[in-house]
Amino acid sequence: SELIIKEREKLEDLKRFYVPPANNIRNGLNTVEFGIEESDEKTYLQALTIFRDSSSFVVEVFNSVVTSMVPMKTIKNFVRKEGVGNSNHESIGAIYLSIPEVECSTLQLAINIAHEVGHQALMIFQTSDSIIVPEQLSRDVYSCVRKIDRPAIQSFHALVALVYMRDFLKGINLQNRTKLEIDYIKNELIGYECMLKANVWDFKKISFTELGDKIYSDIFNYVESY
Repeated sequence: SELIIKEREKLEDLKRFYVPPANNIRNGLNTVEFGIEESDEKTYLQALTIFRDSSSFVVEVFNSVVTSMVPMKTIKNFVRKEGVGNSNHESIGAIYLSIPEVECSTLQLAINIAHEVGHQALMIFQTSDSIIVPEQLSRDVYSCVRKIDRPAIQSFHALVALVYMRDFLKGINLQNRTKLEIDYIKNELIGYECMLKANVWDFKKISFTELGDKIYSDIFNYVESY
């Protein structure tokens, strides 16, 4: 796929521009860096296929927003086994992803794509709006992804990402998936839905901008509707 950046020169250029936030140095090596092993390309392509096969609105957002997918290599056991994903405000349209080290790694990578699309969508809104009133941007709110209190805007990013992950999984046609994958999907869905039901209320105490309020209301109604 043209989406996946594989050329070594381009990946080297990126290194000068941006260091993956999850990277640490271990024994003189980067735990996360841009790059792709030839054997991994198939996994990215298969994950994209699973992702695009979902009937979720998330796929439409992906098609209109994401222009490139930057593969990341990781050192096993030094990063989240579910895989590392990033988006950043300086390169909207690019999603950075590593291959997960879990049983259903291709499916988990597809979930991680959905997660990043949620960040991308909210970042586009943030180019013209603070979403949360400026004086409350850093107010502590529980983040259902990190499981700790974080600044409100970051926790709101996590909430949006979780909505995208949930809707993506809900839109998957289970007839095309293996028994292992179906169990994985059902299990993840239960977790996401519980987290959303609880976490969506944590933002009632936050003052949103007019646009932020509309996004939050949409999320609140969405979560209340299932």
